[in-house]
This record gives sequence, C-alpha cells and structure tokens, in this order.
Amino acid sequence: MTRYPFLDLRMKIFGTSVAAAILTVIVPSTVGQTPPILQITSPAEGTVVNPGTMLSVTVTSPANVTFNQVAVIGEDPVGLSSTATSVPAQVSLAIPSDISCGQLMLTAEGVTTSGQSVESDAVL
Repeated sequence: MTRYPFLDLRMKIFGTSVAAAILTVIVPSTVGQTPPILQITSPAEGTVVNPGTMLSVTVTSPANVTFNQVAVIGEDPVGLSSTATSVPAQVSLAIPSDISCGQLMLTAEGVTTSGQSVESDAVL
C-alpha cells in the first residue's frame, strides 16, 4: 500500500490534572508529490480539546478519490470516531473525561468506492 504525507496531527494533554488537550497540526512539504488520498484538514493548529467533550474532525481527499467509508481512530482510550460515507467528511471523536495527560495518536482510515483500504500515517 502506498502511503502519502498528510497533516501530522498531534494531540497533547498537558498538566497534572486533566484540564485540556492541545492539538498541533504540522503540514509537511508536498512540492512535487502526489496529493494525499486521505487528509485530516481540521481541527486547526493549537485547538484546545477538553476531556469529556466531542472532537469534530474533518477529513478530505485532496486527490479527489471517492470513499464509501471514512473514520478517525484515536489511540486507546480514545477509540473510533463516528463514520461517514463520503468525503469531505466531518466525524466526531469522543474524548474520555478520565483521559491521562500525554500525547495520543490519531489516524484517518477509509475504504474507497473501488474497495481499496486507505490509511494515513499514524501520528502522535
């Protein structure tokens, strides 16, 4: 499976109490590269996420590939988002109220209309 660069989504939870999480989005250079098949385009860099809330995540296909199913998977204990049947998609990811402070990986995954499974690189 070919992997493409996409937004590097990093979720950080700071402090000794579970007060908020910071999402940092890093955009790698894509000059001369094929557009990513699946890309997380929101939330914006520096977004604060509070434990016990729903995080809205937008997923697109800059390569204009059509999808039957798209979801975002968060590292345990976050888990699976709601699913969408096309892109652009906006899915919801529950942030547990008892989440520990630290970094968590998020990955966008989908199935194209031709049946190909597409996965973004796992990021911290």
